[in-house]
Amino acid sequence: SKVYAAVTHGMFNGEGLNRLERSQALAKVFVSNSTYISDDLLRMCPRVEVADIGNLLGEAIYRTHSNRSITNLFPIQGF
Repeated sequence: SKVYAAVTHGMFNGEGLNRLERSQALAKVFVSNSTYISDDLLRMCPRVEVADIGNLLGEAIYRTHSNRSITNLFPIQGF
């Protein structure tokens, strides 16, 4: 079976990425770009996929500043 991981603030170093790359079970690591990850480190481990959260954070800040709800920015199905 395959394992997929989701990481909010990926603080990867060279050895950590090497461990991810050697992992037999880990198929993919999805990480937000809330912290900087260099292109060099990403090339070391193609299993890491970065999701851009800039627009989402910008919209959340705008809505909070203008006293609007941010609830519908995070839809949860089944509830």
